[in-house]
Amino acid sequence: MTVFAGIAEFERTLILSRTQEGRLAAQARGVAFGRPKKMLPDQQELARELVRDGKSISAVARTFNVHPATIYRVLDRQPPYAAFLFRSAAQPHRPRVSSGRGSRLSR
Repeated sequence: MTVFAGIAEFERTLILSRTQEGRLAAQARGVAFGRPKKMLPDQQELARELVRDGKSISAVARTFNVHPATIYRVLDRQPPYAAFLFRSAAQPHRPRVSSGRGSRLSR
């Protein structure tokens, strides 16, 4: 069984090296990796101007057919509901303490 494990490991090493070579060749050709941007730079600038002029985040998001979180990301600020979604270490979750019958704390 160890012979098969050694062959499998060697094959995996070959696959990894071929994959890495392919990625490097693609990068040399100028292939872009990762998810495409939802908004172009000129659209982002226009979105900033619209918000600066007083248009709501949700209205700007509908204009560009994106989620409001995308507009907040473009503006580089947190949405108002972020405090509820992502609690920081400064705001730890405090479980509610029951003082009614059957409570372990009242014994």
